[in-house]
Amino acid sequence: MKNQVCPICERRFIAYTNKRKYCSVGCMRVAYKLRFSGTGNPNYKYGPIFCKTCGRKLSRNSVGIYCVHCYAGSPEYKNAFNGKKHSATTREKMKNNHADVVGEKNSFYGHHHSEEVKKEIGRGVKQRWEHGTNEYRAGMIANLLRGIETQRKCVFTKPEREMALILEKMKRPFIHNCLLYNKFFVDFLVGNTVIEVFGDYWHGNPLFFPAPSKTQITQHKKDKSRIAYLAKCGHNVVVFWENEIKKSPEVVAAVTEALLEMKT
Repeated sequence: MKNQVCPICERRFIAYTNKRKYCSVGCMRVAYKLRFSGTGNPNYKYGPIFCKTCGRKLSRNSVGIYCVHCYAGSPEYKNAFNGKKHSATTREKMKNNHADVVGEKNSFYGHHHSEEVKKEIGRGVKQRWEHGTNEYRAGMIANLLRGIETQRKCVFTKPEREMALILEKMKRPFIHNCLLYNKFFVDFLVGNTVIEVFGDYWHGNPLFFPAPSKTQITQHKKDKSRIAYLAKCGHNVVVFWENEIKKSPEVVAAVTEALLEMKT
C-alpha cells in the first residue's frame, strides 16, 4: 500500500497493489485510449483492413480478407460436405425412417416462424445478396430455381392435367413446367409455343371477378409482364382459362391445333 498520483487527473490516491497506476476505471480508460490510439497502437503502421469484395472495414480479429457476408461467396470458402453424397445404405435408412417424422409426428408440426423471425431471415438474405459476388448471386438464383423445379416436377393442377390430356389426344409432344431463360416456369412448351393455363381464382378471371382483389391485381401485372417478355423472345403465347378448358375442351383443342399448324 502506497500513496500515488494519478497521471490523468493528478489526484492522490492509495494504491493497494504495485500494478495500480490510475485512481479510477474512468482514468484508466482515458489512459488506454491515449496509449493505444493512432501512432500509439502497435498495429498502426499496417493501417485498416478492408473486405476484398465489398470494401467493409474489418476488425483486427477477422480471418482472411473477406467479411462474414462475403466469405461464403469467396474462392477460399470450403464446405466440408461439398461433393459428398449419402451412401445407398444411408438413403435406405432415411427412406424407412421418413414415415416416423411425417405430419403430427414431426416435432415442428404446427409451428411457424414469427413475423419478427421472418423479417430477420429476409434481412439476412437481402444482406447476403447485396454484399455477395456475382458468382455467389448466380449460385443463390440457381439454388432457388432448382428448389422450385423440384417442387413443381410432375405436379399438375387440375386444369393443367386436363390441358395435358388434350395435348396427348392431339399427339403433340410437350414439356410441362418448363424453365425458360432462368426467369419463368411456363405451364406447357410445345415447340416454340407457350401455353399458359390460368386458374380462375388465382389469376382473377374477369368473368367471375369483375372487381379483382389486391392479390389478383398484382398477379395481372406479373402475367402481363411475363407474356410480353416471352413474346419479345420470339415465343407465341396463348392463354386458356380454367373455365374454358373445363367447359369447352373441344374448342381449346381446335384453337391449339390451329395455332400450332399456323406456326409450323
